Amino acid sequence: MLTLAADFASRTGGLTADLWHELPTALASLTAPNAVALMESSAEFLEYGGSVTLHFVASGSKVLTLSERAFDDWRASAREIARHGNAVLIAFLRATPKLFDRLAGPKCRLEPGTINRVLLLTKQIAETDAESALAAFKSSAAALQKVSVEQFEEWVDNGLIENVNESTKARRSYFALETRASNERLQKVRLGLSLENIQPVLRMYIEALTGKEVEIVPLSAFGAETRIGDGKTIHLPSSIAEFDNDEMDFRLYKVLAAHGAGQVEFGTFDRDTLELKSAFRRTKRTLRRNRPERDSFRWTVTLTLQILKFEIRNSKFEICLKIPTTARFSKLSQSRVSLERFRNNGKRPH
Repeated sequence: MLTLAADFASRTGGLTADLWHELPTALASLTAPNAVALMESSAEFLEYGGSVTLHFVASGSKVLTLSERAFDDWRASAREIARHGNAVLIAFLRATPKLFDRLAGPKCRLEPGTINRVLLLTKQIAETDAESALAAFKSSAAALQKVSVEQFEEWVDNGLIENVNESTKARRSYFALETRASNERLQKVRLGLSLENIQPVLRMYIEALTGKEVEIVPLSAFGAETRIGDGKTIHLPSSIAEFDNDEMDFRLYKVLAAHGAGQVEFGTFDRDTLELKSAFRRTKRTLRRNRPERDSFRWTVTLTLQILKFEIRNSKFEICLKIPTTARFSKLSQSRVSLERFRNNGKRPH
């Protein structure tokens, strides 16, 4: 830190006070190794001036806090963009904190590593056009709410190929998703029927079924800290391509949405409610007073937990039961039940 401050003072003079003011905040949430990495990297960017270095320190701290593994890719992207001038570099550094919040922050619902792939694409575009790279970097969060990262990569590749002979302004507009052609190209890389196109219809459908206001979001927006079954949100695939036409894919969407609606309406994922607590107390009292029912309950729970695997062979389900041997259920402990889907003379299997 002192080395950076000394080099900073010798090169920039008056901005040194700003650096001292920024450092405590930048280093507060970092581990010692990450703080060292940030200081060493910041020193490398001194050649671009004091203002760039100040922005690098602030944004680099955010990157290391949210996604330590993405720091090297982010620094490499900044290096590539720096070749095209300080103005676009500072714009990239200033855009970093907000974008990292969306792509790697606590509320992010994208797969881990997505930000790394976005940064690699940014660096790839910057080799040709830094302004377009910045535009793609800024628009990536919005695009990834609609398509997968693989489809986003395809969209970027198409843009580089199709706009190779276009003006800088045309390329920048494409990667900023400002043109109809760019948005249409992003639509084309989607697979199947997109949830975004039918989201309002499905929402009205679910509200008509349940009488409740619900939110329908794509599974791609599901993150590690998000809980499925909050009673307000139904998660569905961002696109479906199971059938050859949109009508059948839409029917599948309705089935999945109706299933999620049932869970919302009947409280499948409810926890610690007054009704559940009351039911638990009643069950506990009943089982305490009635030994046969208590034994039956215990056996049912044991049976459920001991079904270890289902083997699908010739449209048959083989359920392997491993039940603790007791005087009452000794014969069941060795049983191996083979169930065929309603093909036993039309009778439901027992």
